[in-house]
Amino acid sequence: MNKLLLQSSRAVPRRQAGFSLIELMIAIVIAMVVTAGAIAVFGNMRSTFTTQDRLGQLQDNQRLALNILNTTVQSAGFFPDPTIHTAAGVFAAAASANSDGTTFVSEGVIIGTGATSAVSDVLNVRFSGSTRDNVMDCQGGGFAQAASAVSLTSAINTFEVINNQLTCRVNGGTAVALIDNVSSMKVSYLVAKSAGSYAYMDAPSVTSGAFWPNVTGVRIKLQFIDPLKTGSQALPYTNTQIINLMNKSSS
Repeated sequence: MNKLLLQSSRAVPRRQAGFSLIELMIAIVIAMVVTAGAIAVFGNMRSTFTTQDRLGQLQDNQRLALNILNTTVQSAGFFPDPTIHTAAGVFAAAASANSDGTTFVSEGVIIGTGATSAVSDVLNVRFSGSTRDNVMDCQGGGFAQAASAVSLTSAINTFEVINNQLTCRVNGGTAVALIDNVSSMKVSYLVAKSAGSYAYMDAPSVTSGAFWPNVTGVRIKLQFIDPLKTGSQALPYTNTQIINLMNKSSS
């Protein structure tokens, strides 16, 4: 009797619940695969966002650069109230040279130089006005207060690319960076060579032919640095803008 009670009081061994080693390894592998997939998706999304952001910055730079150039170059030769002023009186031959060594001729409102290297041409434009006129220079500045209606202030705007930046000087001052990631600027000038005859010429050709007073427009080609690649793989983005000068006709 005691023997039976002793046997019945012993704990009956039960199979422990849980994962086997193989099941645990399978679960770890599945978790690693899911994690790797999530990391890959996140990396692709981040790369796509970065690419779109850089392309967006490039497009913004292109629009801003062309807008500044278009607004400034179109204003070349501007002066208010032709009943009081004349082009010859407002735009006399310059007494001093521009920052690139060029000098405006009488009634000349645009002049430039071809690049001595493969980097950039230099473009100078000038116009006149006062605080009464809604005209700004390439740095966004206005004209000083004129003493009278017949007193004008001139602004000489000089564009060039320096250290991969499109820069502008006003009246020979310090070059101010306007746009980043610009590798070069090339300028061609539309010249009225004779009645009804027009041709695009580079700056040295315009100078040798003394055609600067006959320039009616410009063709500006900007090269932007590829924001997605570096080194030999980088291909420049080129944008060309044709701008007609104010009060000049090319028709």
